[in-house]
Amino acid sequence: MIILKNIFLKFKIYFIFLGFILFLILLLSLLNTFGISKSITNIISIICAILLFIVIGYKSGKKCEKKGYIEGIKQGFILILILMILGLITFSFSFKTILYYAILILSSTFGAMLGINQKK
Repeated sequence: MIILKNIFLKFKIYFIFLGFILFLILLLSLLNTFGISKSITNIISIICAILLFIVIGYKSGKKCEKKGYIEGIKQGFILILILMILGLITFSFSFKTILYYAILILSSTFGAMLGINQKK
């Protein structure tokens, strides 16, 4: 039981990320079911992902001692890797996909820089 607690504390941010992604999938599916256009749900998805990456970067930035941008880049790459694994079936490289992932990494970096500055 103690081992599970330590694993959960260490990877808490990733569990929150996966839970939020699952919630977002459910919410966007419901919106599509009720007739909301796909372009609006795509915009909502992008905004929520950017905000999620900023919050996760902020939380990881508050935990590090210095160079928050490196922590944000590291968190961003790990979360992008999780997204790639989750979307392995439909994953395709295009300019839009690479740009989307770059925006998410930048937002995670921005959140980490905010987090390290709020700590002081």
